[in-house]
Amino acid sequence: MKSVYILLYGEKPTQAEYEEFKTTVTRHTMIHEQITRLFHAFRRDSHPMAVMCGITGALAAFYHDSLDVNNPRHREIAAYRLLSKMPTMAAMCYKYSIGQPFVYPRNDLSYAGNFLRMMFATPCEEYEVNPGAGARDGSYSDPARRSRAERVDLHGTYRGLLRR
Repeated sequence: MKSVYILLYGEKPTQAEYEEFKTTVTRHTMIHEQITRLFHAFRRDSHPMAVMCGITGALAAFYHDSLDVNNPRHREIAAYRLLSKMPTMAAMCYKYSIGQPFVYPRNDLSYAGNFLRMMFATPCEEYEVNPGAGARDGSYSDPARRSRAERVDLHGTYRGLLRR
């Protein structure tokens, strides 16, 4: 999340700025319930990127109060909303494609932990997030580095990461 902050603001955050940033992103992960109904307009075998495009585009219908791209504050609000809601929508795309019910986000989990839980928990079994899993072997960053070096299709890289 610190990298995201630096990309947005161009400088490293203070501890207070970082905590506020994390809290703001975490507290806005829910999506409007009407957006969840839009998933049912797609076929279950639709390409996940097509579904994501449709759902992401629908956000403008719900958050029309901050769409002025020339307004720096509106751009910041839009960035926060996308950061907050994209993992929720991605997990919902996955759950919809496999016919499982959506798992809603929780504010007490980390950004990555919340995403993993929404992807892999079910109503009958909670997903236990292991904060150290994969951190030492670099298994998630290797495909991204390799794809950047080889200039391959990024969508293919993301699909590969999601299959792990």
